[in-house]
Amino acid sequence: MSGLPERPVAAFDAETVPDAELLRLAHGQPDASDADIAALAKQKQLEKTDGRSDFLPLAFHQVVAVSIVLRGTDGAIQIVSKAAPADEKTIIEGFFAWIARSQPLLVSWNGKGFDLPMLALRALRHGVDASGYWRGPPGGKWDPKYVKRYDDGAHADIMDFLSHYNPRNAASLEHAALLCGLPGKMGYEGSQVEGLYRDGKFDAIRDYCELDALNTYLIWLRLQLSTGALDAAGRTEEFLAGGAPHLQDFLQKWRASRPAEPAAEEKGA
Repeated sequence: MSGLPERPVAAFDAETVPDAELLRLAHGQPDASDADIAALAKQKQLEKTDGRSDFLPLAFHQVVAVSIVLRGTDGAIQIVSKAAPADEKTIIEGFFAWIARSQPLLVSWNGKGFDLPMLALRALRHGVDASGYWRGPPGGKWDPKYVKRYDDGAHADIMDFLSHYNPRNAASLEHAALLCGLPGKMGYEGSQVEGLYRDGKFDAIRDYCELDALNTYLIWLRLQLSTGALDAAGRTEEFLAGGAPHLQDFLQKWRASRPAEPAAEEKGA
């Protein structure tokens, strides 16, 4: 697991809902409502997995938000998001275009198992240019560095790393956040995104996505301390204190959950 490189660090998260249009096509139900076709597809998935999971195959996930906690090479923090009501193609184009420009170290929680392969499939659906992800900077020879399973130099999937690449050992983002004294989920969980989307509560989806990305980033920082890659964290608290209300709420809950103020944290890096 690499420490802070001389490149931006981008902890990201994506939120999705069932792609009703594609599900209607796949299941031969052209007149089914969005809710009904999603329910049918989930029921079929339950049957296929002997009741273990109703999680749909990656191709049937429509992207409704992508959030990135970006740490620049100067240590400055910002959060960038693209979310509904923007259309899916615009959201995905923004994500892959940003990768092409910045070539960051990507940081995720289960990004190798879900987010990136799902985003790559959805890019195919819309004909999105993802060459910066697959090939690197323009003019470079092909090097699939973001998809190398055991190479954390370009994409650090924290869940994969901490589980020693064994899915039986994998923790949830919520549990890992609580373990590190972070707020974890605040207000919503992933299973509620579909309902929020149908109700037009797009700001709530964006805020939820940003907080998942923020938890991911802060767990990654803690991991850098654990592995000896860093001696101090970043300027995250200062950034959150001046941020939007949901970020300030996160900061207050984070501070309240810590047993003591950690020495030297958030200074100098």
